[in-house]
Amino acid sequence: MWHKYVACLNCGATERPHRSKGYCNKCYGPATQLAEVRRWDQSRPETLRLYPGYPLLDSDNDFESLRDGFAS
Repeated sequence: MWHKYVACLNCGATERPHRSKGYCNKCYGPATQLAEVRRWDQSRPETLRLYPGYPLLDSDNDFESLRDGFAS
């Protein structure tokens, strides 16, 4: 079950099955979404799949604040 990792990188659980990239079934989805949010780049619209609204109309400061808010 947990061969490469001792436990889930996020919650530390070992009782749930390992899903991928060091995360258990419960943490994998949120962890991958968080990683996607951290990769948002306003100059590359293909990275904005989960972005709420119209990023190309937002100022750079607004964009950074929103990305930081989603990532925290």
